Amino acid sequence: MVLFLENTEQLNNYINISNKIQGIPLFFIYFLPIINVKNVDENYRLMTEITTTENESDIKYKIIHYDNSITKYHLYSYVFFKNNFARSLYHIFYSSCLLHQHNISFTPNNNDSFISYQDNLPILNDFSYSFYFSKINIEHLEHLEHLEQYFPIQLLNNTYISIDVFIITYMLHHNIKHLTETYSIQIINTYVESREKIDINSLKQIITYFHGYDSLQIIQYLFQFKYMWTYYSLCYYFVLHHPVLLKHFSLFDLFSSYIRSNFKERDSNIISSIHCRLFG
Repeated sequence: MVLFLENTEQLNNYINISNKIQGIPLFFIYFLPIINVKNVDENYRLMTEITTTENESDIKYKIIHYDNSITKYHLYSYVFFKNNFARSLYHIFYSSCLLHQHNISFTPNNNDSFISYQDNLPILNDFSYSFYFSKINIEHLEHLEHLEQYFPIQLLNNTYISIDVFIITYMLHHNIKHLTETYSIQIINTYVESREKIDINSLKQIITYFHGYDSLQIIQYLFQFKYMWTYYSLCYYFVLHHPVLLKHFSLFDLFSSYIRSNFKERDSNIISSIHCRLFG
C-alpha cells in the first residue's frame, strides 16, 4: 500500500518509530510500520540523492510505503466481539509491552488505531502521536522548547492521552514556567471538557501536588511514569468504547481504577492482572 502525504512532524515521528519497529522480530504480527519513504519537493518532483539537501523544509510531501502484500482493501478497523475480545485485548497490551522494550510508548489516535489484516489479531496502527523515548533526552534537558516537537499541540485534542501527557503538552505550548492554582484549573477544565468518565476531583488531587514547582521539574517527574502512558490510553479507550465487554470479562473495575489513579498508584503489573482475569 502506498500513500502520498504532506510532510509533518507527526509523520516523521511515525517514520522514526517505524524504523525502530522493523528491528523487532516478527513485528508484522503486532504492528503496521511504514516500510519505505520517498521525499517530494514543492513542485511534486521526487527528491533523489542528487537533488536532496540536508534541509528538511525542502521536503513538502512524502510517499510512504507499507508492506507490499497490504492494500487498503485488506486493512479495516478491528471489530471486537465477545468471542474474540479476550485474545484480542491481551494481544494489544502485549504488543504495547514489546514496544516498551524498545523505548516506545504507543498512543491511540482514533478508532483506526487497531486494525485487522486478513482476519488476524488486531495490530497497532498509526504511531504519529506515540513517543520514541530514545529521541527525548529528558535528563539533560535545559530548554523546554526542544520538547515541543515531541509533544505537538495536536495532542491536546487526542481523547486518549493521560493527564500526565496533557499537563506536559499544555505547559509547553502555553509557555507556563511555574504551575499555579490558576493554571491547574485551566488545565483540568480543558482536559475534562472533551473526556467522558473522568473524575475531576481525582484530577484536582493529582495536579495540586505540583503547585509551586517549575515546568522542567514537573516534566522530569512525570517522565518517571512514561511507560504507563500507553496503558492509561488503552484502558481509557476500552472503558470509553467497550464497557459492556470489559464488564463481561471482569475488567471494567480494573481499567476504571487505572485511569482514576494517580501516577504512583497505577498498577505496574497490569498486564499480569489482565492475564489472570482473562485466562487464570
